[in-house]
Amino acid sequence: MNYKNQIRKWNGWGKNGFHLYDQNIIRDLKSFLSNQIGEVNFKIKEITKEELLKKVSVSSIKINDPILKNIFFLEKEIRLDYSFGQSFPDWISFKTGWNLEITDAVAFPSNIEELKLLYDYCKKNQYKILIYGGGTSVVGHIRPENHPVITISMEKLNKVLEVNKENSFAIIQAGANGPEIENQLQKYGYRLGHYPQSFELSTLGGWIATRSSGQQSLYYGKIEDIFLGGKVLTDKGEWEIIPNPASSAGPDLKYWILGSEGRTSILYEAIVKIRKLPETEEFYGVFFKDVFSAINFIKQAIQLKTSLSMIRLSFPEETLINLEMAKATGYKNIIENLIKYLSFRGYKNQFCMMILGFTGTKKEVHTSKKIIIDLIKDFNGLIKPYFISKKLGKSWEKNRFYSPYLRNTLWELGYGVDTLETCLPWNKIIEAKNKIEFAIKEAAKKHNEEIIVYTHLSHIYLNGSSLYTTYLFRLKESPEELFQFWKDMKQAASKVITELKGTISHQHGVGKDHKTYLVFEKGQIGMEWIKNYIKNADPHQLLNNNNLIDIDHS
Repeated sequence: MNYKNQIRKWNGWGKNGFHLYDQNIIRDLKSFLSNQIGEVNFKIKEITKEELLKKVSVSSIKINDPILKNIFFLEKEIRLDYSFGQSFPDWISFKTGWNLEITDAVAFPSNIEELKLLYDYCKKNQYKILIYGGGTSVVGHIRPENHPVITISMEKLNKVLEVNKENSFAIIQAGANGPEIENQLQKYGYRLGHYPQSFELSTLGGWIATRSSGQQSLYYGKIEDIFLGGKVLTDKGEWEIIPNPASSAGPDLKYWILGSEGRTSILYEAIVKIRKLPETEEFYGVFFKDVFSAINFIKQAIQLKTSLSMIRLSFPEETLINLEMAKATGYKNIIENLIKYLSFRGYKNQFCMMILGFTGTKKEVHTSKKIIIDLIKDFNGLIKPYFISKKLGKSWEKNRFYSPYLRNTLWELGYGVDTLETCLPWNKIIEAKNKIEFAIKEAAKKHNEEIIVYTHLSHIYLNGSSLYTTYLFRLKESPEELFQFWKDMKQAASKVITELKGTISHQHGVGKDHKTYLVFEKGQIGMEWIKNYIKNADPHQLLNNNNLIDIDHS
């Protein structure tokens, strides 16, 4: 049996055999972390795959149907490979064997007939269904909790079925991941343009179910701007959502699928907007003397009609950390010379770096660059010399999907990393950034720990921005203690977000880790509406695996 997770690292991020850094760089990185937040004086006891498999019980699922036998797998290793996402609690589980939850079976349908047969079989036997896309969820979507449960991997439903050039849309199966989509569309001269950091593994169905954002959302839009309709398998049969360009005929039903997180139905075909491949795409690194100048620049730039496809602003702390990390990962001389140059130009400790992306025709990009460069100058930003600016942009573009691999290296050195994100109006951005970082630091101090915490803006809107915070910390020897440490930091930051009336998730979805906080955004009335919708869409609660919202199993 060949399946995609055979080529993935079973207890970490990404593909087997890929190493982000060599040993010299890892040594320098360890020294940097030790100086910043303290040395790790123990080696956390990791469990081997063989040891973990011994903990997995024999499945209670029985398969009699001859067709289902060809797509159902009960082997322990396959079940193990499809039982984890990438949330920090998932990491603790697959690294240590603590709080282990393993799915009871994995199924690999390759067409809608097999998918319907699976659904009917689970309904008849009262088995729960858990939909698996790319396995990249960082908020606990994939963790199986209600048993017996069948995990349905959508990986064989990965084709671009139609490219409609006249109407600028494509019909794509929901199990296609980022590279599969773009490689197939490129043959027709088109692009989807959705680039989350998990691009190489995450899938179209997962993006839609969690309302994902791509790195160039300023140009291509979030997934809700791209998703037009499609085909869905529901308790009452197949449902087709027609991709009309616009309608005023009541609520837009595609929003019943967007953000549904696998709780209402199974999306198996999506109709999505596509664009012709751009003539050119360029990325630049820009510096501002302080974050206020940078944000004021952004608020002006977003008002203009240009070909900007991305604005990513690192606050001063993230800027300095990224530069220090770059020094520790093989670019010491280049970074030291850059810092000297910035200091010479009057950029001291509070300067921040921004990555700008331009996408479109050569003429559009040329005109847009002139407008944006003039605006950068108005806010005392630094984009010259261009060869440095372009080099920074090229470096970001080259490494744009590699950041998650750092999690593997950090764990090996005895450190953990996690992220959280929100979205807020402009007048709350600075306050939220400061309070979120302070809350995480204070929670860490209660565990007698210092941490590294930093923030950036990466998805920009007229009335505000996403706010994305990363925090690095030392691991604990006990998995229970490590989980509590992580939970306290996560809760402290989430409390600040809800108090400021920010969204608990801008792009990661709700899953199991965020659902406690959903009521603060939706309100009691909104929560009842969501519950009633889910109960009606999934009356037998086949798709209830504790994601998004709690509903009684009765």
